[in-house]
Amino acid sequence: MVPPVATAVRGLGRALKKLGHWVAQVPLVPPVAGTAAPLQREPPTPRKLDNFSILSRQPLILEARGFISPNECQMVIDSAQIDGRRMMAIEGNGATKYELSQWPLQDCHKASSDSVLSRSRLLDSIYNRIDHVIGISRYSEEVPPKIHHYSEHCEDPSAEDVPGTNSRMPTGLHVDTNAVGTYATAILYLSTLDATSDGATVFPCCHEPDEGRSCRVEQAQSAGAALWQDDAVHTGQASVGGAGAADILLKDAAAGRGLSVYPEAGKLVVFFTRSDDGTVDSTSYHGGARVRPHPTQPQHSGKWMLQLCKEIPLALRGLVGSANFVAARRRDAMSRVGDGEEN
Repeated sequence: MVPPVATAVRGLGRALKKLGHWVAQVPLVPPVAGTAAPLQREPPTPRKLDNFSILSRQPLILEARGFISPNECQMVIDSAQIDGRRMMAIEGNGATKYELSQWPLQDCHKASSDSVLSRSRLLDSIYNRIDHVIGISRYSEEVPPKIHHYSEHCEDPSAEDVPGTNSRMPTGLHVDTNAVGTYATAILYLSTLDATSDGATVFPCCHEPDEGRSCRVEQAQSAGAALWQDDAVHTGQASVGGAGAADILLKDAAAGRGLSVYPEAGKLVVFFTRSDDGTVDSTSYHGGARVRPHPTQPQHSGKWMLQLCKEIPLALRGLVGSANFVAARRRDAMSRVGDGEEN
């Protein structure tokens, strides 16, 4: 029997997805005179992304190691703990979430201390650099940046009884879609964990960089397509008919199949959650693996990461506008990454 909460969550997910399809086709009304327009800077000047590599083309995943220094990682963590707004923890898995200002320099009080100003300048610089990677500046309607902290979390035998999860993936798998807006996600890791502690960002539908397509990859990608067709943004929202597809993805993730990106302080990963046609890329199902206790590093700080969700500008949302915008962003990113080839 499906728990009432799981049924309610699945129903909400389906409602949001249907709302997204409807909103995407509604023509936008021009801003009324006197109302505030979205705050957006000039588009960043495109430049070569020499320190980046392509981890995968489906879904499209870019990676840059050493995007910021270890000292800068600690400053960003300090920004969360001192300046950020701590949010209610709803994920479990030892998770804490902080919301940061999208415009740290504008929101920073003129009388702020030097340390606050330094942290604000660093955050603004990081946001600008990520904007250059994506190829478009942030704007005020985007979701504010979040910092996530996951402390070590021992396995819970009852986790297997929670729909859409398993022992390695205690919060399941999902796609970043936010109705019709999100097309790419940037994750900047602020701490380092090895395979023993895990905490990886797992993409079960993605093949290893040095492998071609295999029957297993095709099965996982077919499962992702079936799960999205089932209106399941999250594996926990799968219907009875889609439960098999969710189970395939979860088992692949638990077995380490697909691509696992392990946290490394200063490493930036950018992945696109939409395809060239502007629709959600069902191969982008992903999730965070449990942070396990380390046998020789019992006092490790857990997993810290900064997450930014990039969204299609309001004026471009629509079936044609979204497709053209996302295709251009994907094409631009791939053309500027080193030699344009996978590792």
